[in-house]
Amino acid sequence: MRCDDAFLVHNGIIKSAMNLIDAERAELLYSRMGPALEASGGSAGNTAAGVASLGGRAAYFGKVANDQLGEIFTHDIRAQGVHFETKPLADLPPTARSMIFVTDDGERSMNTYLGACVELGPEDVEPSVVADAAVTYFEGYLWDPPLAKDAIRECARIAHEHGREVAMTLSDSFCVHRYRAEFLDLMRSGTVDIVFANRAEALALYETEDFRTSAVDDLQGLQAGRCDAERRRFDRHQGRRAGQGRGNDGQPRCRHDRRGRSLCRRLPAWLHDRADIGRLRQAR
Repeated sequence: MRCDDAFLVHNGIIKSAMNLIDAERAELLYSRMGPALEASGGSAGNTAAGVASLGGRAAYFGKVANDQLGEIFTHDIRAQGVHFETKPLADLPPTARSMIFVTDDGERSMNTYLGACVELGPEDVEPSVVADAAVTYFEGYLWDPPLAKDAIRECARIAHEHGREVAMTLSDSFCVHRYRAEFLDLMRSGTVDIVFANRAEALALYETEDFRTSAVDDLQGLQAGRCDAERRRFDRHQGRRAGQGRGNDGQPRCRHDRRGRSLCRRLPAWLHDRADIGRLRQAR
């Protein structure tokens, strides 16, 4: 719904952020909204729908309830051509919803009731789908529910066992502030291969006003962590036979991707921002 800044202030909404709310506040805000556009969505769900609309293959893991909103979401995402077979919840909590208020400057302020989303867990992961996907992508928002963390780590394990990659988005700067140390660990441990962020999220991740300098300073440590992670994976999954996966010096070799490029010589999980990508390439 479009609104002015006064509406946000009057309702205690933090501008330009994703505000987590409970069911009671969700009902209150909905009652105060004027005419609005209602549509199925969500960060990762929209990404999957976008991939499918461009002719790609996409699958989605996400929890909805067996209620009206859950049925609408299931219909809409499947109608986009996305594989979606996550079993819905039979009981409470109800399907998640987000009320998004857009001000005249184009900023969006989200108010999200997670509902059934928090029940997504490792049992909802389809191993064959992850193994077949070139990239498994998750949103930083999903790092809030504990069960979802286990599901994400399970996806990463399966993806890397099959030579696939894992990507994430930092979602927003408030999300980064909540989980900065954990997000950095996901990058440095090699759990995540690709990270998407805008400038505000990147600055929050490195706790700096000068992202370019901080990111370049941190590059060496990230690179070393990625190489170590790749070597461990190679030893565990590729080098079980005597001598396999070792160079002439007896040290483990890094894996190579399908184009023959060494993964150890590639940069680690990185922050992709259109405004900075050219300068960062020079810094590399």
